[in-house]
Amino acid sequence: MKKQRFLITLSAFLLTVASWAVPAKPGQWRMLFLADGRQIKAELKGDEFTHFWQTESGDCYISEGKAFHLIDKYTLSQQAQSIRMEREQLRSRRTAHTRGLGDNHAPYTGKKKGLIILVQFCDLSFKVTDPLTTFNHIANGKNYIEGNFKGSVHDYFLAQSGGLFELDFDVVGPVTLKNGYAYYGQDNGEKGLDKHPGEMVVEACKAIDAQVNFADYDWDGDHYADQVFIIYAGKGQADGGSDDTIWPHEFELEYAYGSKPIFDNITVNTYACGPEQNGKGNIDGIGTICHEFSHCLGLPDTYDLLHANNYGMGSWDLMCNGSYNGNGYLPPNYTAFEQAYIGWNDPIVLMEDQVVSGMKPIGDGGNIYQLVNDDYPNEYFLLENRQQTGWDEAIGGSGLLVTHIDFDLDVWHHNAVNSVGSTFMKGNNIFKTNHQYLSIVPADGITNHNDESSDTYPYNLKDSISNTSSPTFTLYHAKTNGSTLLGKAITDIRQNSDGSIDFKFRAVDTNTEAHIGGVVFHETFDQCNGEGGNDGNWRVSSGSAEYIADNKGWKLAGEGGGYKCARFGNVVTKGIVTTPKFCVTGNTKLTFRAAPYGEDEIEIGITVMGSNEVMLSQMSYTLLPEQWTECESLISGTGEIAIQFTPSKNRFFLDEVKAEVMSETSTIKTVWNNKADARIYDIHGRYAGTDIESLAKGIYILGGKKIIK
Repeated sequence: MKKQRFLITLSAFLLTVASWAVPAKPGQWRMLFLADGRQIKAELKGDEFTHFWQTESGDCYISEGKAFHLIDKYTLSQQAQSIRMEREQLRSRRTAHTRGLGDNHAPYTGKKKGLIILVQFCDLSFKVTDPLTTFNHIANGKNYIEGNFKGSVHDYFLAQSGGLFELDFDVVGPVTLKNGYAYYGQDNGEKGLDKHPGEMVVEACKAIDAQVNFADYDWDGDHYADQVFIIYAGKGQADGGSDDTIWPHEFELEYAYGSKPIFDNITVNTYACGPEQNGKGNIDGIGTICHEFSHCLGLPDTYDLLHANNYGMGSWDLMCNGSYNGNGYLPPNYTAFEQAYIGWNDPIVLMEDQVVSGMKPIGDGGNIYQLVNDDYPNEYFLLENRQQTGWDEAIGGSGLLVTHIDFDLDVWHHNAVNSVGSTFMKGNNIFKTNHQYLSIVPADGITNHNDESSDTYPYNLKDSISNTSSPTFTLYHAKTNGSTLLGKAITDIRQNSDGSIDFKFRAVDTNTEAHIGGVVFHETFDQCNGEGGNDGNWRVSSGSAEYIADNKGWKLAGEGGGYKCARFGNVVTKGIVTTPKFCVTGNTKLTFRAAPYGEDEIEIGITVMGSNEVMLSQMSYTLLPEQWTECESLISGTGEIAIQFTPSKNRFFLDEVKAEVMSETSTIKTVWNNKADARIYDIHGRYAGTDIESLAKGIYILGGKKIIK
């Protein structure tokens, strides 16, 4: 075991050139009026780049004037990606001012000063009677407890740094702008972005120039203000505001305004903004301010910016949904990665067998423990103790939280940490992310924003993470021996009555006894967001979108993405594919769903690769056309194996591949067929929703077949 400075073993980390925003506050439901006269209930999703309304069934709607119309979620993701790529191309044509962060950067310590400008509009003033006094307390109060507030912004950063970093603010204003709020916040009809937020910032800076010295906000002597924060009157679009209000965000004036103004010989470029009120009309909490100022410290967003249902970090992280914890008044403690990265808590690298006792909560200065992929040191797992006390009072649960990090300089630089499918230039090549780079390893194996109480360890009988547990320490970067398992173990995890955590660490996991009911491999293909398969579309044009798997290490042939499933093979290439390696012992149940591509019946065979000692009870299946066939086989034996799929014709769909340890009472079914849950399309192939009763009379495609209503 050794405690060491947390270094990103790459070159300087450039972050301040990207645009960041808070995600939509969860739980905002409203009735939408559709163009055909119907009303539906939907929840706000998205961020500054792309925001939309989603029904419980998953249908997505965007506004078009006073009415809403249906839009495919894949189109939404592509729209968000297009906007980000456009800004990336614009940035590449200029010499951007950036802050160098990363390798060997000094920790943020000592006293720093920020600027908060209070802004109201010619048609909307602050609701609070004395905004200057009120927001000065909220920003700078010491042990500030009043109303819903459990601390100030100053209190929050002082606590996260263990007293090492003291952030105070000059709060000035309010300034009344010359235009109404809709002028600055109205959505651009073409792209959904706010129209003139940059003008708001520049007007505000000009109005208060004589009251402050902008040199006070230059933290490193480079003649740039590190950040200017605007609090504007009224609500924000992310939490209860109309489409004409501003979505809270951080960005740069050189793009939002077209130039970088200079005050007191200091250039103002990076800015952030947030609202006076939350969705209920009360004074907003500190979550948004803390989120945006954390970008100033170099932290990226950890939610899914492409809105493809990737979990990210949930309520555990200020940079994900945690900015809304306690309705914004209780932002959570910095995660283990964030505390370590900024330099406030150096992790202890676990290297030799040992027992760890009395691990304190991270909010109380508890240690962070690190398990490293020895063959790829930028991939590792962090262990932290999270308890529902203090700033963590409103997180989803208590216990040992495990986070999987795959640090990639370019991914962080482009703020694409958990946005699977993000595209950007990496050197001279186009690079596209294919997994989340910083997310939890939930104890129950399920990432769900609505129930996070089962994310931490111990959970029920799960008190270990090993080669044969479920979940396990699965790697994105295979080791030199080809294994995608870390090969280290955490066992006997226990939470004590005082909130501390005990566990044992094994440097070499020699355990071969799998846990009954444990899932040793699971591939959902849920990150594939194209057409085909689960939408009932088996036509030749389907399954041509990008293939994105949950697990790294698949051996592929002619891969493509269907709707929450994969398609393998093409006109010239037979789709013979092999899973990543996983460990089995004793009896393991293999299940998967497969379907032909097109209208032909085909056969598919499965084979064990990597061991002559492991056998399958069934190795061939008949796949009927235009439907899923759900298949099972018993894997008998012990070893590290992979499963190869071989179709009789070139192309097929595959979904939900799972290997699960069997109990003595478990049984294996031979095979059965089941129709897919189909989405509805009109006769021209346009998506029409999921409720056939709500549609007008006509001909529709349901489950791959025509129906007449």
